[in-house]
Amino acid sequence: MNLPKQQYTATFEFFWKNYFEGVQKGSKIEGFQEWLKLGINDYDAGFINGVIARQKKEAGWRDRIGIPHVCRYLKKRRFDDEPIIEAVEKVNTGWQKTDAGIMAKGKEIGLQPATGWTMQRYLSEITIKLNKGAQ
Repeated sequence: MNLPKQQYTATFEFFWKNYFEGVQKGSKIEGFQEWLKLGINDYDAGFINGVIARQKKEAGWRDRIGIPHVCRYLKKRRFDDEPIIEAVEKVNTGWQKTDAGIMAKGKEIGLQPATGWTMQRYLSEITIKLNKGAQ
């Protein structure tokens, strides 16, 4: 059988790659379908990646206990869990809404975009670095 390969967006591929390495993520296609249903844009993807960076430090998640498959994580909107939202919102104060703001924040924290990074990838990397420092 010669079925066409599923095409994923760059933002979803980045999310998939960074979603709790070493755990069963479930079906990539089902996860992508949920991603599309939610209509996740670049800003949302950066926010979600920042939330995951924080969740990875929580006791159960750090010990790899109770981590849902990607499709369930998205469907149940686990990125909206209250304590995580408050922590990420302290880091994100509006700078991430424009390319100029993202570039300025990256320069401020000493993070330059690598060759080939999209602005979304750069935003995600900045958000992850800021969340690591917000502990």
